Amino acid sequence: MVAPICAAMGFAAVMNATGCDRHLVHLLLAPIRRVPWLVTPGGILAAYFVNMAVPSQTSTAAALGPILVPLLLASGHTRTVAGAALILGASFGGDLLNPGAQDVQAVAGAANLAAADLSVRVIPASLAALQWLVAVPASDDWRPLANALPVVRAMLIGAALAVAVGWRELRGLSKSFFDGMGNAYANIISLTITAQCFGAGIALAGVGDALLRLASASGALALLAGGFPWALSTLSGSGSGPILAFAQTFLTHVDPSRDPVKLAALACLGGAFGRTSSPVAAVVVYTSGLVAVPPVPLVRRLLPALVAGAAVAFTLAAR
Repeated sequence: MVAPICAAMGFAAVMNATGCDRHLVHLLLAPIRRVPWLVTPGGILAAYFVNMAVPSQTSTAAALGPILVPLLLASGHTRTVAGAALILGASFGGDLLNPGAQDVQAVAGAANLAAADLSVRVIPASLAALQWLVAVPASDDWRPLANALPVVRAMLIGAALAVAVGWRELRGLSKSFFDGMGNAYANIISLTITAQCFGAGIALAGVGDALLRLASASGALALLAGGFPWALSTLSGSGSGPILAFAQTFLTHVDPSRDPVKLAALACLGGAFGRTSSPVAAVVVYTSGLVAVPPVPLVRRLLPALVAGAAVAFTLAAR
């Protein structure tokens, strides 16, 4: 899971260095500038799509916020509403549509699941891919990398196209790509390792098995899959750590007949929603400073929409 996560973050760094992320923001917001009633839903949707290309919630808010917030304020919305809309779009789970998302790759790797199967559960409609992009060389050495190769190839192709367009800045863009990969290794892979250690500790203490038996006996496995990451993400402000902790503690022990792919998808969604509802999440703290509103009122404002969206997402993923 190291290669696809680092490749995705390297690609995101190149998008930032070339200004492609800002051009994407302008492109997405252009249709809503002159239609006041479209600003709120359109702004949330724009942030959601930007988060697909830039798999970092805070970076998405930073790219979109300086443009979206003034639009929302000019449309007559309060600062609290503007901040809540930005957080909801940037943190609701748009990154899960990116095949290189750290949550999807980490859970798939920890629970020995196919990332493609997990994505189909997370994304309401499966996405088609080119055969040459997903092909794996015929060798036993390549089989463990079957999930990672398509993501790495796609991210490298995207970065190469951006560098080709901005070839005059080749040295700076190359540095940005490697800086992005290094940042992923320092801030995401390290968190992944910490979450694995936490999950291993819970498993060794017997807490995981006890909860798993209780949830299985009561038919509440789906509730545990979505609720455990949600609660832990709300407390910690991180979505990735609790998702991986759930995978390490529970998914590795779930019987295949219990549909572990569905449980993994629910965990990914639960972690994303828990992070969005956390006053200590980085994206919430950043937005709070941007709109000059404390984190708790922002979370309180977006919570009804978050719960409604979560109900729909969980229903689709649990089918």
